[in-house]
Amino acid sequence: MNLCGSTAGAQTTQPASGEGIVGAPTDPARMTKPEEFAKIAWDTSHKGRAIDLGLFKRTFNDDFKKMNIVKEDSPPGEGAVWFSPGHGAFRTNSPLRADGPFTLVDEGLRLRVEMVGNRWKGACMTSVNTRGEGFAQQYGYFEMTARYDYPPPGAKGSRIWGAFWLKSQCDYFNQGKTTRTEIDVNEFYGDDGYHTTVHLWAAAHPLPGATITKHIMRSGYKDKVAPDLFKALKDDQGVVRGFHSYGCEITPQWVIMYFDRKEVARFPMMEEWKTPLYMLVDLVITKPESEAVFPMDLVVRNVSAYQRIKPYEGQ
Repeated sequence: MNLCGSTAGAQTTQPASGEGIVGAPTDPARMTKPEEFAKIAWDTSHKGRAIDLGLFKRTFNDDFKKMNIVKEDSPPGEGAVWFSPGHGAFRTNSPLRADGPFTLVDEGLRLRVEMVGNRWKGACMTSVNTRGEGFAQQYGYFEMTARYDYPPPGAKGSRIWGAFWLKSQCDYFNQGKTTRTEIDVNEFYGDDGYHTTVHLWAAAHPLPGATITKHIMRSGYKDKVAPDLFKALKDDQGVVRGFHSYGCEITPQWVIMYFDRKEVARFPMMEEWKTPLYMLVDLVITKPESEAVFPMDLVVRNVSAYQRIKPYEGQ
């Protein structure tokens, strides 16, 4: 099978390890059934287990020593590693501008959400362009190390909303016929809980017999996965300080979330997530937008991806 189960167009991609990679299943009989998905719970029985990166080799690394973010439709290459905004949901509120929203700072790359004229603008970057070219990887460990700089949130005020997530590279090559995927490693709101969520979105043009006909998700936050994780990390102003790592390991059996390289929770693997995944980093704000205090920043020190030296069982 070609990469992502597609036709010749898939060969234009540049995944970390293209040999033997197959994409999301196209047989409806293998697709997730919503009623089965609804019965699954997040598993916290391995909480606190440290990931052993000695079992991995690094396949992607960016310490943001130079600017390598380009327009979303640019070809990948030297100086073109990230693409902005790169995702349709951010084209209006997070365009790539000559004066931002990305700035190299001593500690890495600063993403800023701020007022531009009479409207706020955020930041978004993806590791593939709008043709699906760039970095994507099936299975392995993905990680962002970052710090959020934001004002203390008021009782009803707008909050910072930053995120590190994974999406299927195959979405660019399947003519909208297969279920769309999303794995939110973490969405940061400045509150106490660890917001991690897994999603399945209905295909734009579903195949006959497709089981996912509307959006389904399982929120680790709503399921009370680490509801007080950030509480002990806040200062007397209620703000989380310092750099932390947000990671996700994708195996043939599990989607495993990590904070500072220790497991938070895991969710059983769905067939639709057995696909090359690309990375997305963004920063926007929550409502009510009129009460936001600007600017708010996300400083990213590093983004990396790793592949197992010895393949996973079932890989």
